[in-house]
Amino acid sequence: MKLKNLKSIFSVKTADPSMKKIRRSLQISFTSIKYLVLYKLTRHRNKTLGTRLRLACEELGFVFIKIGQILSTRYELLSREDCTELQKLLDSVPPIPYEQVEKIFLEDFKVTPETIFQNWNPIPIASASVAQVYKAHTLKYGDVAVKVRRPDIEKNIRSDLAILKRLGKIAQLFSKDLRQINLNEVFNQIESWLLTEIDFRNEADNLDRISNSYHGKMREVIGEYADNMVFAKVYRDFSSDQVITMEFIEGIPVRNFKSIENNPLYNIKGSIKSSMGAIMKMWLNGDEFAFHGDPYPSNLLILPHGKLAFLDFGLLGYLSKKDTRETRDLLLAIYAQDLEATIRTALKMCGASYEKYRSRIREDVKKYLETTKDSAMGFWFTGIARIFIKHGIPFAYHVILIGRMQAIVEGLFETVIPGTTTIDAFGDEMKRGLRQQIFNNLLETDLSPIFYALSEQTKKSPKLIAGLIDTYFNDPARALRDFRTIIRA
Repeated sequence: MKLKNLKSIFSVKTADPSMKKIRRSLQISFTSIKYLVLYKLTRHRNKTLGTRLRLACEELGFVFIKIGQILSTRYELLSREDCTELQKLLDSVPPIPYEQVEKIFLEDFKVTPETIFQNWNPIPIASASVAQVYKAHTLKYGDVAVKVRRPDIEKNIRSDLAILKRLGKIAQLFSKDLRQINLNEVFNQIESWLLTEIDFRNEADNLDRISNSYHGKMREVIGEYADNMVFAKVYRDFSSDQVITMEFIEGIPVRNFKSIENNPLYNIKGSIKSSMGAIMKMWLNGDEFAFHGDPYPSNLLILPHGKLAFLDFGLLGYLSKKDTRETRDLLLAIYAQDLEATIRTALKMCGASYEKYRSRIREDVKKYLETTKDSAMGFWFTGIARIFIKHGIPFAYHVILIGRMQAIVEGLFETVIPGTTTIDAFGDEMKRGLRQQIFNNLLETDLSPIFYALSEQTKKSPKLIAGLIDTYFNDPARALRDFRTIIRA
């Protein structure tokens, strides 16, 4: 039977839920085989991997489009060409028919969108996996962006994830590596993220929350950085469960940055570095930490004069004071290449026993730290997560989320400033964080061993102390390692 004839099977309608699941399972399997295994037998034989992945994700719908979006910034896994192709999934997904949009407005507002808004354009300005966006005008607020959620999306998420869980169990029968991973927990986490992302009431709350955070009390920490970060206002009187209306911000999506490279009004690299620097500064110096859970290139708009607008807050990361302190300590321990501090902090974050697990994971963490010397910071947290998964240690949700955010930001830098990693961009901020940590440790420690060691060195060469101070200021990671060596001696 030809592939195109097989495809027609999936379009047959049935009211039987069991048959629907079977048909969907077959569709997922068939589509994966068509685009990734037997593609040389189809008209897609000459298409790149990125194009085939994009087409497969579009054909399979929301859950798979989100997976494609995640892959779109994973430059360590795919070529730049493939990542660029997958980035079309960020805001170039085929839109739903306009009749469905009108139906949504009739359900939530009892009238059509043309009745509510002036200058309503039925052609969306962007169409993504969760929703599509329209530009309109209101007498009360001026120009607005109207985001309309795709219908039946929650049902599709639950259905597809249930199927993926079953397919995952089958795959584990044939893969030893997969058997070491709790796939059910992984899929549960993905499901939780996706269901959170499609909750428009939650997104409106998130947008207010992060705007108040960065422009309110956290301004004391990030200072003038706050002026470069723009968040849209939400208009709740024009919003509902399926529609969210917000301030329209005129800007250029980061993924289209090449169109303004030579425009003197824009400072593309400055926009990215200043805003992402603010996030890093807030993380390393603040008590609490809120961050965008999906900072993909299409969720960021480049504005004139070095500013950056943040869109799409369906997923908001939040760390309590305790979580902020522990994730910061882990980041700095990895940066300082401190094996014991990395093990102790990572286990503490997950509520796992240091005495029970330290010897089990020591060699793996030691090898991992060697790789972080040359790897981008965006993948430090995912590397630790792999070790914990391997040894069956539960990993904290907020650590997975912040690792995901960091990986996306790493891809963002690679997209806009090729060859620049987050370590290149935030290295000075990391050094300042280490110096502060060293100072805090000094305040809490008996300093006599340190003064004794320094006095012995001074006897050998008075000039040595000045050299050490200069060295330690420029390389606080070394200072932290030497400091801890003296304390343990």
